[in-house]
Amino acid sequence: MIYLLRKNWLLYKKNIVLGVLFATFFSIITIDGAKYYTVSLMMCPSLMFSWTVGKICYMEDSNATRQFLLSLPVSKKDIINEKNILSFFCILVGILIANVGSILVGVARDQSVHIDWRINIIMIIFLMFYNTIYIFIYYWYDYSKVRFVPYIILVFMFIFFKFGNETITVVNNAPNIIFIGFLVCALFLNYFVLRIAIKREL
Repeated sequence: MIYLLRKNWLLYKKNIVLGVLFATFFSIITIDGAKYYTVSLMMCPSLMFSWTVGKICYMEDSNATRQFLLSLPVSKKDIINEKNILSFFCILVGILIANVGSILVGVARDQSVHIDWRINIIMIIFLMFYNTIYIFIYYWYDYSKVRFVPYIILVFMFIFFKFGNETITVVNNAPNIIFIGFLVCALFLNYFVLRIAIKREL
């Protein structure tokens, strides 16, 4: 697993850095208003995921690297799980960048800054669902099928652009048990769906 992660860093560190830079640039969108906070929380991790995991999937598929990796004496589970680990890395770092960007914008404009942990959790859960589906479709089919999945993010981006404040209000009025339930569901989905993908590759 460590060697696979090192392989990705050596081969795709440029894309990882670009993902961080694009996410950092996008995080200042809150300068146009606090309602774009939800957009920033969703798009910063998504941009990182597209520039890292998405690019890795594209390169492995186009260069037949995926078949080469599967022919090596390496655990097939590790080959799939390394992308899962990278997807969690993108979520956590992207969420951090979005919040730091929001704080810096607030400080620069001399405004009060409020980090909404409920919105953060909801975005983490949503992105876990999205990333899991992306990786599953890639291994179940190939990159030609998975390239249409990012349109899901675009749809939600437009929704949050339009109803950012309303989304925050709905989330803040929801009971805590709902967040716990969705988080457990996301973790179970991630576990079982990727196990199915691993069995297919085996």
